[in-house]
Amino acid sequence: MSASGAKSPYRNEILAALPTSEREHLLPLLTRVEWQNGQLLLERHEPINFMYFAERGFASVVAEADRAVEVGLAGPETMIGFAALFDPDAISFNRVFVQTPGGAFRIRASDMRENIDAMPALLLLLFRTFQAQIAQSSQTAACNVQHRLSERLARWLLMAHDRTEGNELFLTQTFLSVMLAVRRSGVTKAAAALQQAGLIENHRGRILITDRSGLERAACDCYNNVREFIALMSDRVR
Repeated sequence: MSASGAKSPYRNEILAALPTSEREHLLPLLTRVEWQNGQLLLERHEPINFMYFAERGFASVVAEADRAVEVGLAGPETMIGFAALFDPDAISFNRVFVQTPGGAFRIRASDMRENIDAMPALLLLLFRTFQAQIAQSSQTAACNVQHRLSERLARWLLMAHDRTEGNELFLTQTFLSVMLAVRRSGVTKAAAALQQAGLIENHRGRILITDRSGLERAACDCYNNVREFIALMSDRVR
């Protein structure tokens, strides 16, 4: 919802919440781009030259240890590339790549830095959504070591569903095993359990959410913990 209370044409929640004057200042600096599945947005230890306001689709934030592990999802609720907001030499600690295709507004990091002083509401929004991203990553770390795989899979599917139009997620179990840092056989068993419970339909390369409320009950508390915090951040900017 926009600051005036009218429904915004922008799906990105930050752009939608901006006062009209600041949005008019920002829009000429933005370029609309299409996202392709698997497209790399930020590379680990590489400069952050662009920031992204997702409109459709979402991206995975992946950390490297002995193997790649997803530590967060970034969609229309946030902006990607926050670290470059003040530091012209900022580099990315994580790889960020498109998880589901869609579209976004892209801005040069240098243009954002040069104009941010003229957009105080945007700056506050960015800090608050950055808080939400930190909360998500922190909760994911705790979840990965404390909860059953079926609960973790349900949580991840809910997070993906929140950032997807419709009920279909185009994902392979091999990919999910990488995102959840487990063996593929474990994902297969967990997905089978959710399907047997009537919560999803699992096909090759496609998962259909058939019972959203049931999936929420099957997930661990980590999902609601993060969702409630993000809702709190959103309420504070309305």
